[in-house]
Amino acid sequence: MAAPAPPRAPGASGTPPPPAAPVVRPLWPAAKPAAATWWQLAAALALLVGSGYLLLERQFLHKHDTVTTYASAAQRQLVRLPDGSRVWLNAHSRLHYRGLGAPASHGVRAVQLTGEAYFEVAHNAARPFLVSTATARVRVTGTAFNVRAYAAEDSVEVSVTRGRVWLRRLAAPDSVLLTADTRAALRAADAPGRVAATLRRTPTADQNFRAWQTDTLRFRDTPVAQVAQTLRATFGTTVKLLSTSLGNCRFTGTFARPRPEQVLAVLAAATASRLAPDGSGGYVLTGTGCAEEAAATADLSDSATLVAQP
Repeated sequence: MAAPAPPRAPGASGTPPPPAAPVVRPLWPAAKPAAATWWQLAAALALLVGSGYLLLERQFLHKHDTVTTYASAAQRQLVRLPDGSRVWLNAHSRLHYRGLGAPASHGVRAVQLTGEAYFEVAHNAARPFLVSTATARVRVTGTAFNVRAYAAEDSVEVSVTRGRVWLRRLAAPDSVLLTADTRAALRAADAPGRVAATLRRTPTADQNFRAWQTDTLRFRDTPVAQVAQTLRATFGTTVKLLSTSLGNCRFTGTFARPRPEQVLAVLAAATASRLAPDGSGGYVLTGTGCAEEAAATADLSDSATLVAQP
């Protein structure tokens, strides 16, 4: 039996097999369009930064923040803020509070006020207390003061009873420091487009600015015209005086739990004038001037010693 033939070496005889086709492999992967790469990078960076900020804000910046809104209807209301401060809200007023609770040692305490409120702010020099209205901002660290800022009125008035208060105008770099028994006001003439009068500190002329909160009216040698203004500011009651000399009369009296009609009745008797309703919720006071002498005494729950003098 013949042995199998050995395999033929290449080139020994016959046609050699064709060489294999070369394989081309790029050294670097094909680059993507530059615009797509930068867009993806920017999107990833924005997502990373946004997520980090939200986490930081939630876990550290506002972890203990308290946000509360208080509103009063037809009666005044006493509210206690989370930082320990007390606020009396006058009728038809609204207060929005945001800040850290009482145990915190840092952070701003801020409120937004529409209406009128009397503040007794818990002292904390490291945590300023800010009161903002539509046109002004008040900054304190611990004091007692009244802010009147009804939307329907043409002014913002701040009166201080204790401590120090910085009042700043929002529309211009103008501020004034108020101390006890002083006040300042921003008028409608200070609105944008008109020349604003510089804020000035003046003595508190009408000590009854807190009558709505203390529930007591006190007049001491007060002109009748000023009594009428106080009744309007406290109760919204308009009083028209038909005589200039009547408005110049002086009146002294104290009223606890006062009612406008009660105060006016006593005032009319003390000045020998005539009181009549005006048909629209207000009153008209008619008289030629002050009585020569008029005095009356009543229970302190209603009124005290009353004197009218020319």
